[in-house]
Amino acid sequence: MKVPLLDLHPQYLALKSELDAAVLRVAASQHFILGPEVEVFEKEIAEYIGVKYALGVSSGTDALLLALMAIGVGPGDEVIVPTFSFFATAGAVSRLNAKPVFVDIDPKSFNISIPLFQHSIHSHTKAVIPVHLFGQSADMDPVMTIARERGIKVIEDAAQAIGVQYKDGRQVGTIGDIGCFSFFPSKNLGGYGDGGLVTTNDPDLYEMMKYQRVHGMHPKYYHKMIGGNFRLDALQAAVLRVKLPHLNSWSEGRKNNAELYNSLFLKAGLSAGPGRTAFDRQNRVLLPDSIYSNTPSLSSTSNSNTPQSGSPSNSNPPKSGSTPNSNTPSLGTSKDSNIPSSHSTIPSASTTQNSTIPSSDLRSHIYNQYVIRVEKRDALRDFLAKQEIATEIYYPVPFHRQECFAYLKPSQTAFPVADSVAEHSLALPIFPELKEHQIAFVVESIAQFFRQ
Repeated sequence: MKVPLLDLHPQYLALKSELDAAVLRVAASQHFILGPEVEVFEKEIAEYIGVKYALGVSSGTDALLLALMAIGVGPGDEVIVPTFSFFATAGAVSRLNAKPVFVDIDPKSFNISIPLFQHSIHSHTKAVIPVHLFGQSADMDPVMTIARERGIKVIEDAAQAIGVQYKDGRQVGTIGDIGCFSFFPSKNLGGYGDGGLVTTNDPDLYEMMKYQRVHGMHPKYYHKMIGGNFRLDALQAAVLRVKLPHLNSWSEGRKNNAELYNSLFLKAGLSAGPGRTAFDRQNRVLLPDSIYSNTPSLSSTSNSNTPQSGSPSNSNPPKSGSTPNSNTPSLGTSKDSNIPSSHSTIPSASTTQNSTIPSSDLRSHIYNQYVIRVEKRDALRDFLAKQEIATEIYYPVPFHRQECFAYLKPSQTAFPVADSVAEHSLALPIFPELKEHQIAFVVESIAQFFRQ
């Protein structure tokens, strides 16, 4: 049985008429870069996230770069980053001739270690970039407390975590000074090319990023500052507008698939449940940390109700009370009469929050990736490939071992958790259209590997 790591074709077929119409609408409008389509999308996504300001940008990487530029990061500055993440988290810092300071990660969540973050703050520290890795929020309360006490900025790398709700009800990307998102096609909300977003509740940072996004230009051809070309194109905005109303249902589908994986790994005797950090006879497969470990037994979980791509995600209207972008049209009105008004079915992320999650632990997980850990990772990956099961390694080389950062002379022994995760982690298929029998086949194949 062939099981792909990601299959976007069912999603396209479910939304084909809307997606095709959106692309043709942009082609007919002749507005290809920024413009009315992007402005309406910025309004809609700001309401979904629950943030005052949102700016569409060219990629998640450029979102990080723009955010760092907006807070004034440059030569002589230090920015604290987890050593285990997608390369852009640290690469954006280096591109501004600042110094990325690597810290190890938490062994359960793979997110930044709070004690090590605090220990790494020095006089040259300008900011910290907590990453909500694989779709699970970092522990933002202590991050914000420490950052405010020490006078440093917080840039949230939420590239893999759109729609993740923190325990106080706010979404990630709204807690720090600036949030950064990616719309790469593999994300829970993905475009048909590169795209990204920056969010903030700070009007001054919003104004700064709005101008820096277009080479620091305001008005046209008059440049107030040095910026860059970080503009979102209208085709991506149109595609993302079609997909946004379905985001919650797709993320719920991923959660249901993750719960089914967890349940089947328990039944197979390969794991005692999420949150374990050491291999033993009961835990030959270490499952992703999850708030769902606090819910009733996973053995009764099924994904038979996994929403399909074409199903409406929620009929509730957008969350009220959010402040619109100053340069965007209001809901229901567009600067271009050919651009449809905002979708009335766009839910806020909170509308699908699992009611069984204890209110004291509402750090949700949207499973952009479902990452297990096994001792013989490479051998297992080869075995699964022979069964036509696709997997991926996120990420095989932490920052402190990357050749491009050798000039920093990072310690090769100070990051044991990241080194271990890099050695043992393996991402399994988790996309929402995945079938129950495919998940069962993946787990049975892994069990077969251990029976050899």
